[in-house]
Order: sequence, then structure tokens, then C-alpha cells
Amino acid sequence: MHKRPDNIALFSFLSAGVYFSCLIMNNPLFFPILLLIGSVFFVWKNARMYIAVFLIGSVIFLIKNYDFILNKDVSDKLSGQEISVVGDIFTVNEYSLNSILTVRADTVYANSKAHSSNMKFNTVVASKGIKKGDRIKISGEFDKFQSPTNLYEKDMTEFSFINNISGEINNPKLDYLKKKESVYRKIASFQDYIIRIFDKRLSFKAGNFLSAVMMGRRDKLESSVIKDFADSGTIHLLAVSGLHVGFLVMILSLLSSVLNLKGALYIILNSSALFGYAVFTGGSPSVIRAVLMAVIFMISFPLKRKLKFIDIIGSAGIISLIYDPNQIFSTGFILSFGAVASIALIHEPISKKINETVKIENYIAKKVCEGIILSFSVTIGLLPFVLYMFGKYNFLSIISNLILIPLTGAAFLSGILLILFDKIDILAQFISDIINLCVFIISKIVVLTADLEIFTLRHKFDISVTVLLISAIIMVFYLKNYRSKFTYQFASLSSLH
Repeated sequence: MHKRPDNIALFSFLSAGVYFSCLIMNNPLFFPILLLIGSVFFVWKNARMYIAVFLIGSVIFLIKNYDFILNKDVSDKLSGQEISVVGDIFTVNEYSLNSILTVRADTVYANSKAHSSNMKFNTVVASKGIKKGDRIKISGEFDKFQSPTNLYEKDMTEFSFINNISGEINNPKLDYLKKKESVYRKIASFQDYIIRIFDKRLSFKAGNFLSAVMMGRRDKLESSVIKDFADSGTIHLLAVSGLHVGFLVMILSLLSSVLNLKGALYIILNSSALFGYAVFTGGSPSVIRAVLMAVIFMISFPLKRKLKFIDIIGSAGIISLIYDPNQIFSTGFILSFGAVASIALIHEPISKKINETVKIENYIAKKVCEGIILSFSVTIGLLPFVLYMFGKYNFLSIISNLILIPLTGAAFLSGILLILFDKIDILAQFISDIINLCVFIISKIVVLTADLEIFTLRHKFDISVTVLLISAIIMVFYLKNYRSKFTYQFASLSSLH
């Protein structure tokens, strides 16, 4: 009887299939290798499950990017030309003076001719009140995204590929805009209603902070504030992610206990609330991952299946990649799954070993020790990724996060209470004072942490060093026997040449 492959292994093979198709897209010479791998499916019985998952990853990636691949030549021909595009708003980020749009075009006008299209374009317009789903026509000069000139510049070609965006329209002229009463406009209206409450009740800094951590509206934050969070290694607090979904899960669990919700009703109501929150905040990869993990964990109880944490991570990863395989190349997806994988692979064995050797009786001291171990474990797991992507890491965040995360949770919960009790003036004022105090302390700690440069490592790894470090971490913490560890490390070293 063969042992069922764990979900993290299947997730890894699905990811490998996605990545291999990316190589094929950039160099068709890799395609015969894919055919060779497919032929192994018929001759190696024990590997059929893994090869099938690998091939599924390759196929869903090619299907997802089929139109983008076909339009690559069109983008080259249009580059530098004056064009007009007609389509629907796909994404929008609204700032104080302008809005950054992604338009999913169905018609492109170039050289006085209309062409049917299935392309996406980025542009910046000096207009506000635009929402996802609105109909728009824009004219301007089309340019393809250019490769970065140095290691620290954002790679817009990678951004273009991940989001299937063909290029940007410069100096745009807004020909017409038709606003639609879509669900996205209703969500945006509700967000605006919440922001008005924050503006009325809270300080400028506290209101903008809550807008970011509760709704993903980072456009409300000043650039200097974002820089302080980035320099302090606590930028994850501003990005709606698993941490914030965790806050919501705790609140839902408390409400479920009070209302005595159980069984199917418990799963349906809580799952609906979590998926609704994911839609409400924009559905970032980190939020989707956290919501999927929470839902899978809830479903496992009535099914009477005891799932390991690593299996839950793998299941969430598989569902996420089937939905959108391009996520695997996004920063949010990598850091989100890297963080939770670090908890499963690194934190659990370290915590178990320390608990066996050191007995801490004091409850508070024990919780602080567990928090430090958890923060340290995530740091080890994310360090290769963070240094590869951003080129710096502030190690003082290991300690500061122990204070900042509970304070952020308190502000998050208080923000929900403020929305609910806004009409009761005395109670709303009391809650507002709590939020203002929490955010004041958070901002002071963040600035202090950011200013202590002595604890910041500044070095940008290249891909080879990153692969070696990640391989070493997996080898030490995940693989069980030394023969497997040696084989894995040797394979990792060989893959670099």
C-alpha cells in the first residue's frame, strides 16, 4: 500500500509545472523536455501522481497566459504609437490627485483602424470616482514596460507578466467614462462610508492606518509612513494578509461561541464572512491564502479528518494556483506562503526542542518566549526571499513585532467596534481614544525601529544564493533522514549550473 503524497509535495510539483511553462513561454526550446516528462507518466507507475500534477500546472499556466502570449507581437508593433482603447476597468487605485487604472480592453484603435482585443493596459488619469467595472475609452501613446536598469529598481516587465498587462498608455486623454452600478461600486461606497467614520472620529494618522490594515487602502498613507514601516521590517502590518484574516477569525470564533453556532451552519456563515472579507479588501494572494486555510481547517472537523498544518498550507496553495497560476511569481504570494511554511517547517521543531530542554512555568514568560521563537522562525524562512526582493532586513523587527502585532490586533478589533457603535457618541469617543493611543504607540515603535540602522542587514542576494539558502533551510528542517538531506542539497547545487 503506497503512502498518500502530502499536499505540500503536490503543491511543489504544481508550482514546478507552472514555472516550467514560464520557461517554455520565454524559450520554446524547453517544450521537447515537457513532452519527455509527459512520456515518463506511462513508464514510471509510482511517479504518475507527481507527473500528472506537474503537467496540470503547465497546462493551466499556458491556458491562463494564452492571450497574453498571442498579443506579445502586437505590443511590439504598437509600441510608441498613438492608440485608443475601449474596455472595462479591471483594477483602480485612487490617490489624492489622480487614479492608477488597469483597463481590460476589448477594442483597440490604431492607425485609424479598430481591432478586437483581449489586452490589458496601465495608465494614470487625473480623475477620481472611477471604480472597477466602469466602461472607459482612453487615448494616448502606448509604451511597453522596460527592464530595470539596476537591481533595486522595480521590474515592471515582471509586473507586466504576472498581471498579463501589455504596457502603459502615457499622457492619456479620457474620451469618455460610463459609471456602472456594479458590486465593486457598492463595495467602494461602503469603504468610503467607513473612511468617513474614521475621518470624523480618529486622528489623521490613526484613520489612515486603520484604512490600510482593515480595507487594504494603503493609498491613504503618506509615503514617509510607508517608508518607516518598510525600513523597520514591519511593512506586513499595512498589507491586508493572513495576520488580519487571523484577527477576523478570532472575532468570528468568539461570536460563534456566543451564538452557539455548530456544524454546517458554523461553516457556511464563517466561510461566507471570510470570503466576503477577501472580496471587500481586493482579494490579494495573501488574503486568499489565509481564507482558504481557515476554511479548509473548518471543513476538516465535520469530515473528521485530522489535517497537519503543512497539509493545509499545501491544499490552499494548490487551490490558489489552479485559480491563478501567475500568483506564484508575485511578491505577496511568495512572502505569504513563505511565512506560513516557516511556521510549519521551522517553528514547530524548534519550539518542541526548546520546550523539552527548558521548562518555563510562568505563563507570561512562556507566551513571550513562544512569540520570540515564532518571530525568529519566520525571519529565518523569509530572509532569503526578503533579501532577494528588497535587499534589506531589519532584525530588530523580531522583537518589535511582539508588541506591534497585539497592538494592531487591538486597533483592528476596536475599528470594527467603532463602525458598529458610531451612532452612540459616548461609546464611539471612548473606542476612538483607544485606537488613537494604539496607533500612536505603533507609530513610535516603528519610527524607533526604522532609525536603528545597526540592526539592518543591507545586501541584495542574486537568485543562486537565494536558492542555496532556501535549499539549506528545507534540508535542515523538513527532510527527515540525512541521505535525503544530502541528495536534496546536491540536487539544488547542481541546478545552479
